[in-house]
Amino acid sequence: MQVKNIAVDQNLKELTPHRTVVLPLACYNTTISEHINGYIPLHWHDEIQFVLVVKGEAVFQINEERIAVREGDGLFIFISYDVYSKQLDKARHQFIFLYALLIPNKKGTSSPKVPSIWKSMLLFYYLYF
Repeated sequence: MQVKNIAVDQNLKELTPHRTVVLPLACYNTTISEHINGYIPLHWHDEIQFVLVVKGEAVFQINEERIAVREGDGLFIFISYDVYSKQLDKARHQFIFLYALLIPNKKGTSSPKVPSIWKSMLLFYYLYF
């Protein structure tokens, strides 16, 4: 499933829940140019995000830094970082967007740990695509 219209609140927080009832993660096979605006507008979310460029090129703005990515590149976008992305052309490129909600560690400290299912999903998509 590809989310083609990202709803945000007045603080630019994305309102799409990137998880299921069973798993604290979601994965999308996306073509950025097919979003309603032709790009993914500025937003942030509570999930950590991994983007894998399967085909094509794009520019991501993460907070104040612009990052160009191309086929084979991947990048992590951490919780609460502002992000905007746009393809460099209108071709049907392919991007994998993988989100995981971090789980606080059992001692109640602020340092989160990544569920092992997150690592398994990354491996699966790396091998599959």
